[in-house]
Amino acid sequence: MNTILVPKVNPSSAGLPPVNQVATEILSYIFALVCGQYTATEIPHKSNHPRQILASVCSSWREVLFSSQNLWTVVRIHLPRIGSSPTRACIDGPPRARSDPGADEAKAQKFSLATSQVLERSGQLPLKCEVIGTRTFGESATSRLWNPIDCLKPHLIRIEHLKLYHCSIFARDFLTLSTGMTPKLHTLEVTGSFIKMNFCAESLRDAPKLCNLRIGRESCFSPFVPAIPLSRLTHLSAGVPCNAFYNLLGQMPNLVNGDFSLFSQRSRSAYSFDPVTPFPALPAPPSTTLVHNIRTLYLEFEGYTSARLWNGSLKLPSLRHLKFFDSTEGGNVPIGIIEDLCQCEVLESLKIRGVAYSADSLHNILRRTPRLSKLILGDEFTDWSAATPLTREMLQDMGNGALLPKLETLECQIWVNPDGDTSALGLHLDMLEERRKDTTSARHIENVKFVLENNAASRAALARLDKMKEEPGWNITSSVFEDRSRY
Repeated sequence: MNTILVPKVNPSSAGLPPVNQVATEILSYIFALVCGQYTATEIPHKSNHPRQILASVCSSWREVLFSSQNLWTVVRIHLPRIGSSPTRACIDGPPRARSDPGADEAKAQKFSLATSQVLERSGQLPLKCEVIGTRTFGESATSRLWNPIDCLKPHLIRIEHLKLYHCSIFARDFLTLSTGMTPKLHTLEVTGSFIKMNFCAESLRDAPKLCNLRIGRESCFSPFVPAIPLSRLTHLSAGVPCNAFYNLLGQMPNLVNGDFSLFSQRSRSAYSFDPVTPFPALPAPPSTTLVHNIRTLYLEFEGYTSARLWNGSLKLPSLRHLKFFDSTEGGNVPIGIIEDLCQCEVLESLKIRGVAYSADSLHNILRRTPRLSKLILGDEFTDWSAATPLTREMLQDMGNGALLPKLETLECQIWVNPDGDTSALGLHLDMLEERRKDTTSARHIENVKFVLENNAASRAALARLDKMKEEPGWNITSSVFEDRSRY
């Protein structure tokens, strides 16, 4: 007997489109793919954001979206433009008229409500929060009507990553909170504005997981030293007095990535409107400071007196990447400091900008770094008087592999004499072609960038360079600037 199978239809779902019959868990997973689970929720909401588009489809989608806690764990708050002054000029026009107080208060309430709703949708999951200010509008007027830190307070226990950008008032409010409110915080970024120094970062005193601190090189590290166990930090970006640098590194044995602006108290006070608190006293390390774990180090010397305060000797046996910048562009930093830091055979990349050095000093540095794969000597913004090009002897050693045999990326300035001497550029090109041959054991330098003067001699020499650019296997770029011999 033949049996005819008749499908049973649920009357309650008979009229629904197929997508509404998908299980809530699957629909939530699809929403995560569309929105990006780690893509920030913008406040104020943007109409073209995937979350806003999905929420506007129907009530059932909106219910699934709002109940998917994992889609609301990354929040970016853009400070509202409140209380603009009539004397403040706009970027693209005349001064703005003073805004309406009633409209400002309504806008502040709207931001507060939107922030609270988004934070509550994340349930009890860990949070990453960003508060973004602007340079055009001050935050003082905003803080009188609405403080985003007040919205974050009930959820601080869940925040793992917090970024405060261009909002020094709110950053100060957060850092001066009582202790014990940030037990899960492991990354803090306070950048884009100068932080006043006359306070202690009490909110970080009981942050046991904090290991990544970026307060911006424009702000001093002084307020944070008493509150943070320095031995726990693995990443640090901050302004530090030169005479405290060695002592500070001696207290951070686990530091992996360091980004420092080294200054003297006098040079920092010269341009700062805020009082500069003396750096806390730290135990003096041995005459030679040994930091085993550090892999990346960026040092910027600020002010004409900062380099004179450098003392001691620094050994970094695991250093892989080193960037060195003298912001005075006047050879204020002794080349011996770079030679001291480059006594590491595992160094892979080196960038030197704004530092005056001799050919012998540069040659000594390159001899000590046999594993170097990336070398940058100056750039288009560097004073040409502070640049010493690679000499004939160095280029010959690089060509046969005796010097920098593992180099793959080279960026440097090349002086082309206005009188017609193009030998410097020719020697660099000879070296590149020599390393490309099979007869040498040196690695092929594929990525090359040259910075040249724009004069008749350089234009003639560029013909060979342009021909090499067209050949396969090269990634060569060049920047040509105005002829300075006319001035």
